Formats: sequence, C-alpha cells, structure tokens
Amino acid sequence: NKIYDYYPTRELATILEKDEVSFMKEVGKINSIIQGKLKLKHIIEGRQGSGYRLNPKYKIVLESK
Repeated sequence: NKIYDYYPTRELATILEKDEVSFMKEVGKINSIIQGKLKLKHIIEGRQGSGYRLNPKYKIVLESK
C-alpha cells in the first residue's frame, strides 16, 4: 500500500493488540499531544469506513544519530 492510504481501524487495533475503541482513544490522545507541543493539527487522520492514515501534508523524516 502507498504511504498515504487509509488503513482499516480493525487491522491497526489488532496489530497493536487493542480493541477498536481503545485504539481510537489513543489516536485522539496522540493528536492532542502533538497539537499541544508542536502546534500541528491532525497528524493522524481518521475517516469513518476507511480507517486511519498519516496526514499527507506533513513529511516525517527519520534521522540516524
């Protein structure tokens, strides 16, 4: 799958060994923390019936030390 595709909520929750409701709450917490500390909105986007994805307007770069 492409990096910006939506992934089904059920799949993501299963991979993380959580139920769907707990997973959705965690996504909300993560977005709130990022918005508070980095002033970026909706890093993780959710769409009912589609799932979740990383917001394509932000670029995430991993750097090695």
